[in-house]
Amino acid sequence: CCRIASATSHVAASAYTGSHAGIGVLSTNNLLYVNADGTRRPFTSSNVEAKTASFTATAAQSGTTFVADSTTSVVITLPATAVGLRYTLVVGQLTTATGHSFSPAAADKIMGNGFTAADDKDAICTAATDRVGDSITLVADGVDGWYITSVVGTFARES
Repeated sequence: CCRIASATSHVAASAYTGSHAGIGVLSTNNLLYVNADGTRRPFTSSNVEAKTASFTATAAQSGTTFVADSTTSVVITLPATAVGLRYTLVVGQLTTATGHSFSPAAADKIMGNGFTAADDKDAICTAATDRVGDSITLVADGVDGWYITSVVGTFARES
């Protein structure tokens, strides 16, 4: 089906259809676009970074949408909670292992979406249920950790 374009590739400026349907990053503004019906629409108004390996997010990257563009699990380690930090993870490629995830700091929780809140437990889009385009957005409260403010698809709390 569909594959995320790298941050340096260019998604056509006009509507795209057929085999080009899916999601991509527009190189002129680094924004993520979705095409389901032949019309390119912005998915988010924040910066987008395609990631092919696990990494640690910084406070300076708050507001960024990270696209997990790998069949190997991409784990995004979050900084310690600070009021207002926000990150989004989008599944760009299906995994063959554990799944793409957000990993909080040891003293932080990920809360909401039916999760039982517990320190240091990842939010995972498991390989058994992941679909291209699944996404999760987290916002930090500065005290207990991270709240799930948006979710598409199935994300589970690490056991």
